[in-house]
Amino acid sequence: MDDYIYFCRNSFCMGDDVVAPNMSRYKYSPENFSKEKLQEYITDYFKYIPRYEWNGFCNGKHIARVICSGDDHTYQVSTELEDNWNEMLKERRTIFFDHDRDEECKFGVNESKYYSKENAEEVFRRYFLRI
Repeated sequence: MDDYIYFCRNSFCMGDDVVAPNMSRYKYSPENFSKEKLQEYITDYFKYIPRYEWNGFCNGKHIARVICSGDDHTYQVSTELEDNWNEMLKERRTIFFDHDRDEECKFGVNESKYYSKENAEEVFRRYFLRI
């Protein structure tokens, strides 16, 4: 059976609410999961997000900073990961991304505690697999 990590985020704008919950899952193997693979997944997850900055939280702890910049031709996603990203991800398997604004970061910390691997799997099944 495949194992997964889950990415969730709060909405970026009203139009973004239409596709809520804003969630994706990616294949994960704790034995051979690399920093480069996580950065690749994050880049994929943010490929259609307008220029913005995000903080990723895993069980209430900061795990990643993501900066989306450029326009259609120069768009890029850069990711900075905490040194202990791998340990955090092994334990929780879910990252909740929040807008990079001081008043909203508390929301991201709290929401990331809500999204355990089991809860994220349930939400994903309900909304995306319709099970």
